[in-house]
Amino acid sequence: MSDWLDLAVGCHAPVLEMQNFFLSSSQRWPPLPSWCRSVLSSEVSLACMHAHQYSKVCLSNDRGLSTANTKEGSGVQMTAVNHVGSVSNRRGRSFLRRAGAGTLGLALAASGALIAPLQASAADEASQITPVTRDIAITSEKTQSIPGQYQIAYSSSQDALYVTGSVGRPPIVTSTIAKLDPKTLKVEALAELPTIARDETKDGVVSHAGVKRLGAYGIDVDDANGQVWVTNTRDNQVSSFDLNTLGKVWSSYDENSTVRDQDEVVTTTDNTGATKSTTYKAGTTKVEQELSHPREVIVDEKRGFVYVSAAARGGDNSHGVQVYDAKTHEQVKSIETGEGTVTMGFALDEANGKLYTSDMSLNKIYEIDLEKQEISKRIDLQTKTDGKTFSSSNVAIDAKLGEVYTANQGGGALALQAYDINTGALKYEVNTGNSALAVAVDQEKHLIYAADFKDGTVSVVDGLSHGVINTVKIADKSANHLVVADGSAFVVDKAGRNQNATIPYALDILTGKSISANTEVKGSTADPTPVNADDITKITPGKTTARVYAQNTKQVIPGDTEQPLVVSGSGFEPNQHLAVKIDRDAYGQIAADDGEDAPNATRARIVTDANGSFTNEKITVPAKTSAGVPTTAGEHTLFLLDNEPVTSVQAPFQTTAAAVAPGETHQSKPYGNNEQGKLRQITWTDQVTADGNIVVTGSNWLNKAGTGGARVAFKVKTPAGTFLTSKYPVENTGENAAPDDWKARQVNAIAQADGSGNFSVSIPVPTTANSDVSSDLKPGDRFDVQLLSGSLSVDQTGNLLDPQGAGAFGPVSVVSEGTPPVPGDVTPQGFQPATSVPTIIPFQGYPESLTGGPDVTAPELTVPADQTVNVGDAFDSKAGVSAKDAVDGDLTDKVVVEGTVDTSKVGEYTLTYSVKDAAGNETTKSVTVTVADKTAPELTVPADQTVNVGDAFDPKAGVSAKDNVDGDLTDKVVVEGTVDTSKVGEYTLTYSVKDAAGNETKKSVTVTVEVIPPTATYAHSDDLTDQNRGGVSLVSLNGTVATLKVEAPNVQEGESLYVYGYSTPQGLGWAKLTDGQIAIDVAKLGVGDHKLAVQKADGDFLGWAGITVPETDENQGATPDQNDSGEQAPVKPGQDGKDATGTQNSGTLAHTGAGVAGVLGGVALLIVGAGALLAVRRRRA
Repeated sequence: MSDWLDLAVGCHAPVLEMQNFFLSSSQRWPPLPSWCRSVLSSEVSLACMHAHQYSKVCLSNDRGLSTANTKEGSGVQMTAVNHVGSVSNRRGRSFLRRAGAGTLGLALAASGALIAPLQASAADEASQITPVTRDIAITSEKTQSIPGQYQIAYSSSQDALYVTGSVGRPPIVTSTIAKLDPKTLKVEALAELPTIARDETKDGVVSHAGVKRLGAYGIDVDDANGQVWVTNTRDNQVSSFDLNTLGKVWSSYDENSTVRDQDEVVTTTDNTGATKSTTYKAGTTKVEQELSHPREVIVDEKRGFVYVSAAARGGDNSHGVQVYDAKTHEQVKSIETGEGTVTMGFALDEANGKLYTSDMSLNKIYEIDLEKQEISKRIDLQTKTDGKTFSSSNVAIDAKLGEVYTANQGGGALALQAYDINTGALKYEVNTGNSALAVAVDQEKHLIYAADFKDGTVSVVDGLSHGVINTVKIADKSANHLVVADGSAFVVDKAGRNQNATIPYALDILTGKSISANTEVKGSTADPTPVNADDITKITPGKTTARVYAQNTKQVIPGDTEQPLVVSGSGFEPNQHLAVKIDRDAYGQIAADDGEDAPNATRARIVTDANGSFTNEKITVPAKTSAGVPTTAGEHTLFLLDNEPVTSVQAPFQTTAAAVAPGETHQSKPYGNNEQGKLRQITWTDQVTADGNIVVTGSNWLNKAGTGGARVAFKVKTPAGTFLTSKYPVENTGENAAPDDWKARQVNAIAQADGSGNFSVSIPVPTTANSDVSSDLKPGDRFDVQLLSGSLSVDQTGNLLDPQGAGAFGPVSVVSEGTPPVPGDVTPQGFQPATSVPTIIPFQGYPESLTGGPDVTAPELTVPADQTVNVGDAFDSKAGVSAKDAVDGDLTDKVVVEGTVDTSKVGEYTLTYSVKDAAGNETTKSVTVTVADKTAPELTVPADQTVNVGDAFDPKAGVSAKDNVDGDLTDKVVVEGTVDTSKVGEYTLTYSVKDAAGNETKKSVTVTVEVIPPTATYAHSDDLTDQNRGGVSLVSLNGTVATLKVEAPNVQEGESLYVYGYSTPQGLGWAKLTDGQIAIDVAKLGVGDHKLAVQKADGDFLGWAGITVPETDENQGATPDQNDSGEQAPVKPGQDGKDATGTQNSGTLAHTGAGVAGVLGGVALLIVGAGALLAVRRRRA
């Protein structure tokens, strides 16, 4: 049971001791009356269940566990459990919120109680609520632009807007491409578009009659290739222009037009069979159409292709999209869309490789796979409104929301439609005017902009809620096209607000020259007509204001979870946690997160989504304020609050009066101070039903020591004033509980206060089933309850632990069950769309000069300066060469080089570079390249070397020289210096060699002439024995200089002899034999016993002598090699390993032994002294 209860109130709630809680394990529990239903949903606070008239059980994770009462003989199995104190557990409440009613219901069912489903009227109501439209501030401004505006595009590389303008119907004589600053809307450049032949027809004869403009209509930017593409709709052609200069880069007109050199008669037949002949005079131009009525163009920069829609109206076209290579301008594919197709606008999803276009005639949206360049999906246009035409003219997408939008000229309820990109299903429709012509999307903010041609408006639609935020009246009519760039929407209209505008690109149709004028003339007999300039409008979304709306259709019933307050909001921070209060602090914080000090909270904070919105959040309005005052009917205010960021948003809502149900009103009574000086208090429910419970709570009921809670007993009186005896067990259990038959003492309930002195207990209203009352109570009956304290807790010696206390409280009135309130109708709150008009900013004028006229500027050619290269080196004639043209762009690959450079031959060469642009302008430059021998010969000489005195030496041995041009130059090597091998010394030889070009190489070699020591005859001192001692003996040792006598028949006076010192041979140097003796320094041998071996220069071994090097002032730093005694034995002349008689001593030097004896004696004395000292200390101790 305790495990179940722990689950019910939260995994981390304290395990409750249980008393007076009755739970049926065999009954099915019916639905509850509304007044008893508590938050058995996502905010479980109290669950009350009726078992017919027999039993009622109330569970609370905030105020504990109440009593259940039953009738005898009902078949209901009952268990009495104890409940201690008040439970307020934030984590437990959070658990129940997360687990929901299902979790608690499962727990109850596991214990034998089956909860009837709660009514979901609030949920049903909430399901009808749509998301809240964001309150986004919209500002707009507009100014004069160019006449005849058609479409607009944005270049990120230029941070510029490009607008096409073509005035009126054919022939088009006033047309341009304008470049505008998106920040100021200033016209920065105007293109002087190409002129083409204009022909006039009279009496069936067509004659050449001057020129007209190649009019620009649809437009898109190719930042990757630095071009802007346009459709020449009236001439059925496509062209591209340079982004910087607005000069023509390419036009299909040039490929499709030819001038007739003679008259031509063309006969046509109409659909009635009638024929008609037309004569085209020589000089007129024959033009083949590139595609039928090209309307819009879009560039897929990622894959390098351009797509053009063919909006033919004649019904003879089945290929609605043409594909071009963005670099070569070659038409690479034609995508078939269906017979009678009229494809219109485009929407590019470059990242996902999809292109969308709508078909005005066939009422479809086509999805094109950009990798395969073929249709991958067809979406049929649908409507929820009968009797409407679509006439889809433009599409846009929000890839993040997975929606594709179509602007329908049919207008009305289906002016703007949203379809699911994946399924093709119609999601919603928005009435944005009478004739939606264009649509664009800000995918970062999820804003949809729909331009209406008839109304001259742009509707800003919330892509999240589908509601209109603001309708901007940009003109009286003709909102034609728009683009979203840098967080704003830019709209071009065709309203012609600016009358008689003087433009610098007006066309003289006879001469073909551009002039400044405010009129245009379309034909030789036509009258001038005024030119009226249109406007460009910039619409910018600003700050989003956080809003919350009460969306109930019925008044909120306080305390009723089936009629909660339902709110939605938007404009908050993403994933923001919002606290909830009502009427400021009247109810405390009623929505709080774990860890917050909010005892009145019944749910978690409202958490916004990634867009800062929330929908259909349910809030149970408390039946009473924090002060216990019942919630009044009428208007209240909801507050959503947060500290970081600081947030305070409010909304009004309406409540009805809540029925005051039995058990919901309380009375209080003080019982004097406890031992600690705090006032003890009792609160009880003063109205109960005949089968209900009296809920009693207390505070500051501590034992005398203040170390724990006191026990309190309750005795219920009859209306006549007599005490009653219960029929259910009443036990006083737990530590220090005083034993007694409390039931016999007519105690009906016992409460154990917690460590803070708080308790809560439910006492059954007396019935004939649970007590000895003579008859069940009825509405109108009143009775009191007696409180007793002091004798229920004793220590081991029988001393009372609790302070004495007694007194009756009441009356408790028996009432009938309350009547549920009937909430009235209310109007749900929501965002109210706004309307606005742009601020007009002053027009800043047109540029004085045009760009993009005939190309007369030669390309810029960059070549290397005159240079000299080494013979044999690699040479690239195109290295460092580049060419660029103001119109054609990079022309490096068009550079032509005349002449060659042979780097294998010395000489002077001339290269001529030339490059031409498409207009034939040429640039030529020359470069002189000198091939010269700049490499010095390669000289090889021996390394520095040492030779022996008297050896032969050849200075040219190992010397060679070669040159990369002259070849072998060894015989040209010159040697400066000589080597005298008869004299010891160091000599320098300088070698030099020059090639025919005068390149010289010099190197030096050092040759050292010295006497080279012979190789030691023996490898170790052990090899020096009596057998090879020879005629060498030690004469004396003066400091570190040893004098040796050498007697051998093969040595001569003055001859240099070499001396090695042993144990392993260590060269000591040369010594000259003088008077039969040699002197050698033995300092490097160090102190100790050694052997000195003497050899001739040719290596002959002459003999050896022993020597002991003593430690003297001169060799203190040498390694101390001592004799066996540890003393330095001085060497006397003749002490060379033989005794006085000349007897050999096995190669070792003589020792006296005195040194060893002395050391041993000293050691013995030290040992004796130490022992004596130790004995003395022990005796003292």
